[in-house]
Amino acid sequence: MNSVLQCITHTVPFVERLSSILSDHQMSCQSGRVDFCSICALHKLVKRSIACSGSIVSPNEFSRNLTALRPTFKSFNQEDAHEFLIGLLENLKSCGSLNGASENLVAPIFEGSLNHQMLCSGCGHGSATPEPLHGLSLAIDKSDSLLDALKFFMIVERLEGLTCDECKMTVAKDKWYTFDEAPLVVSFHLKRFSTESNNIQKIDKFVEFPLELNLQPFHGGTQENKEKKKITLQEEILYNLYAVVVHIGSCGSGHYISYVRPSPGLWYQLNDSEVSQVSAEEVLKQNAYLLFYIRQTSPWFSSYMDKLGKDSSRGSIIENEKNVCAIPQTVKPSRDTEQIITESLKNLVTVFGGFSSNTESLSTAALYKEYPGIDSSSAVASGSGKPETKADSTAADAISGIPSTPPPAKIGSTDPMWDSGQSSGSDMSDDSMVIP
Repeated sequence: MNSVLQCITHTVPFVERLSSILSDHQMSCQSGRVDFCSICALHKLVKRSIACSGSIVSPNEFSRNLTALRPTFKSFNQEDAHEFLIGLLENLKSCGSLNGASENLVAPIFEGSLNHQMLCSGCGHGSATPEPLHGLSLAIDKSDSLLDALKFFMIVERLEGLTCDECKMTVAKDKWYTFDEAPLVVSFHLKRFSTESNNIQKIDKFVEFPLELNLQPFHGGTQENKEKKKITLQEEILYNLYAVVVHIGSCGSGHYISYVRPSPGLWYQLNDSEVSQVSAEEVLKQNAYLLFYIRQTSPWFSSYMDKLGKDSSRGSIIENEKNVCAIPQTVKPSRDTEQIITESLKNLVTVFGGFSSNTESLSTAALYKEYPGIDSSSAVASGSGKPETKADSTAADAISGIPSTPPPAKIGSTDPMWDSGQSSGSDMSDDSMVIP
């Protein structure tokens, strides 16, 4: 769940559209009296995670309502990230339909169309039927790269014994797919879980994928579509990779992590409450499960944050009560920072045994000492200027275990829940995620 929410949150056109339709939607949502609305829940989650950088918010509303997204989902069960993505997008469409087509949140961002083309081998009559596109699921057992998997999906297949509508003869027909109208954001699901002999098996192989994707070789859109959209061919087919979901573990036990790209030269690995900066080379080595590409004309997440007057280097943390907040190194002290750190200290008191329950006595100055990138001259103790207390020292000792540069995220989990269930392995039950 968390890994997919990370990717959705970093999809700038989607976040912008979510904000733009909210006022109209809330009126229809209240009149519809739905128990759970994914549009409202997602907007609250995105708004809090961006506005409260560094503080702790929780996606519990999604955890509690998994069955609304997929009836087969269960809390504290292992579920599939791709199925969660599909369920989330379908539910967003369903909630949006309460106010008519004008409120369609998903279609302008994630939906496109494929051309299903047929050609009669006898008379040469051809037909092209548009089919909706909501992302592509690609077989990888015979492919070593994303491009090879795309070629395999688009390959011409000969079908025997069909009747031609034109010549009325029983003939062989060639069938193939091309992109008719590629979406603004295209997601690829690499099929890593197969069922053979009624057993789920994981295809744990490396599949190469590019930072930049050119869909021109797979595009067969009509001239009418191109003229209607009034965009150049280059704008239509060039995409940037901006998010990746990776599954760690086996079919029966595992965990999802995500990688997001807020700007062209910056990547983060996000593992629930842990965040670390990584290189593009490191990302390209991963055994990807979900890949998210966005048109090159779309803004980067860092640009969106700049527009909001935020610094995208400040980590916005969404986590549960058992996880410790990761404090970024480059934070300029301010009143907001004081509030952020105070909240972080309160959670440290909750998490670590032996802390004083009097959080007002915890000094934020103690935290500044542990982070060279923070100007300690601007730090003031939360205890109204009081000298550092024993509780302050205890908090500082605990915080000193958190390095100024976040360490590589740990892989997997020691929680017994990861060993339960027989599905493809997921982190549905863990309510923690980080948004850098």
